[in-house]
Amino acid sequence: MRLFAGAEGGLAVADIAAALELPPSTVRILVSSLMDSGLLASPVAASDHMPEPDLLQEVLRGLRSLV
Repeated sequence: MRLFAGAEGGLAVADIAAALELPPSTVRILVSSLMDSGLLASPVAASDHMPEPDLLQEVLRGLRSLV
């Protein structure tokens, strides 16, 4: 059963902590322990879906112009 499977295959520690109503530090320790024991696998690296640095710079320039 996949309780915390998001659209991309996983959720952030903060999302899991909110759902369990536990402190994020506690959930981080639990997640680390589960990963170390092989009971939990990390999702695909986010870097595979990262936008180009030029696009991020343009967005940053646009946001700064609004302030």
